[in-house]
Amino acid sequence: MDRRGFVKRTCLGSAGLFLGGFGPNIQEGILLPVPPPIQVCGLKDFKPSPLGMPGLFPGRVVQVSDPRSIAGNRLSQRIIRRMLELGMKELTDESTVRAAWLKFIEPTDVVGIKINPSGAPACCSSPELVREIISALQDLRVPPHNIVVYDRYEYEMDIGSYQTLLPPGV
Repeated sequence: MDRRGFVKRTCLGSAGLFLGGFGPNIQEGILLPVPPPIQVCGLKDFKPSPLGMPGLFPGRVVQVSDPRSIAGNRLSQRIIRRMLELGMKELTDESTVRAAWLKFIEPTDVVGIKINPSGAPACCSSPELVREIISALQDLRVPPHNIVVYDRYEYEMDIGSYQTLLPPGV
């Protein structure tokens, strides 16, 4: 096939698709196989948790800021804590931080905190914020061994020594 024939056939094929090749007539006369039956297996009378997707507050976003949270390229642990508390109360419309966290966590839960350590130590999930989340969980009496900080790749946590930034026992 020469270049001219290729271009001609490509144009004719494209025109054919454009002029009706995608319509419902394309499958006319073609017998499609019968789809297999769908068998759904699950727990009888299962009710999904309200904590599953889309969550308790679908689409709700809160924003908390404080110009004093960063001073001299360092995060203020005290102000980060206050910002997290304000954000949790605003998200849940609760009057206390404890009540806000209890909307999501029970003391018997095993809690996973997914971090992003891939740019550690300069650019990663804020250890200050992660420490405040852990502190809030411990205030609810979640035992340290039930709090798991993780990432997809363990070696990235090792490279940035992220585990040294966490409280003992977590």
